[in-house]
Amino acid sequence: MSNINEVVEVVKELCTEKSIPKNVRSVLEEIQELLLDNHKELAVKVNSASQMIENISLDPNISSFARTQIWELSSILEDLIDNN
Repeated sequence: MSNINEVVEVVKELCTEKSIPKNVRSVLEEIQELLLDNHKELAVKVNSASQMIENISLDPNISSFARTQIWELSSILEDLIDNN
């Protein structure tokens, strides 16, 4: 992943997954809005999004498949900050 728009696309795809609970989907939508906010620095956006992802990854109602996808998103965000 080279830019924030590609990360947003991954978040959008996760939001369409049927295996993701509604409460997690709403947090993913918040993450999407956060990442698209042009008034914040990249590091702030990524750190905030990573924290939100960590919180939803602990949800006991998430299937193992969905949890794996959420962890993958977290990894993508870490790569994004490391490459910039």
